Amino acid sequence: MFPQTRFLAVAVPAAAILMLSACSSQATEEDFTEILTANGVSQEHTRITGPDSEGMFIAVYEVNEGCELHISWDGGEKPVIVGAQADRYFHPAPETTYLEGFGADRMSQACEGEF
Repeated sequence: MFPQTRFLAVAVPAAAILMLSACSSQATEEDFTEILTANGVSQEHTRITGPDSEGMFIAVYEVNEGCELHISWDGGEKPVIVGAQADRYFHPAPETTYLEGFGADRMSQACEGEF
């Protein structure tokens, strides 16, 4: 066996293991719940699903009767507001609409499609 072949036989599987461990999310639903609560999202009115195959969690928060705010989180620092569902119409949020500092007033405005 050539020395290069021996190196590749060890290096390639080791690199694959490192990549998988770096990509696997250590985030939990409990972590997401804590972040949501810290940002004024009531646990009582929230449904969380996930993680999906990409490690994303989705929270659906009932802002008021007839309006739901959709929030995604990939296990990173900031959950992102995806949009608001109001009166059977989905209002998408701009890509960089973060939950942090969003506040109750802005949640109500989101129900009207204003982010």
